[in-house]
Amino acid sequence: MIAVAALVVWVGFDAAPTAVIFAVGADAAALPTIRKAWHDPDSENLLFYVLVGIVFTRRRSALVRAHHRP
Repeated sequence: MIAVAALVVWVGFDAAPTAVIFAVGADAAALPTIRKAWHDPDSENLLFYVLVGIVFTRRRSALVRAHHRP
């Protein structure tokens, strides 16, 4: 929800620096989840992490191709 607020601030008010602050706040909100996964990794679903890795790899390669396009 915080990330959606960042998009609204960026697009609606043309305030990119403020949107970055919202986006960083959204990342910071995930810290309890990361801590839980670190302390109890067996409670996590491996398939979820595999799928996230695949999606990240595909998005990263798409961005690299778009950036190097003539």
